[in-house]
Amino acid sequence: MKIGDNDVNKYIGIPYLFAGHGFNGADCIGLARLFYHEHHYLPELYDGEFEKDWWKKDKNRMVRWLVKNMTKVDIENVEYGDFMYFNINGEGHCGIYVGNGKILSTFPPSTPQWDGSILPDKSMLIPRRIWSKGIRACFRRKKG
Repeated sequence: MKIGDNDVNKYIGIPYLFAGHGFNGADCIGLARLFYHEHHYLPELYDGEFEKDWWKKDKNRMVRWLVKNMTKVDIENVEYGDFMYFNINGEGHCGIYVGNGKILSTFPPSTPQWDGSILPDKSMLIPRRIWSKGIRACFRRKKG
């Protein structure tokens, strides 16, 4: 699928792998890191290693990093490459806005969607009608 001049096909179907951030496997943050790295976006989404269960120890770590390093944008003004932070059944997830109302993200195996159906454990494009139910905040890279 091409969205604008940007090809996102190579990011679709990457298997879920906790703390992974490559084409062989990635979690939601790792997929966003891979996308930013491949597009030479700064800042790269990284503030140290993500140890197992880091989100249980410090639930606001990612939000603090986003507020410090990016600019919050209104959901109606999102652009290609914006970082999307959302919840599914109370659990925080992230993705990258890739245009046409879709975000690129991935989920752990057996993650229930908002309607209760199970999401696949590979990266995919999620339409606005689904992700908008859990959106918490949108962020854009700060300019120079």
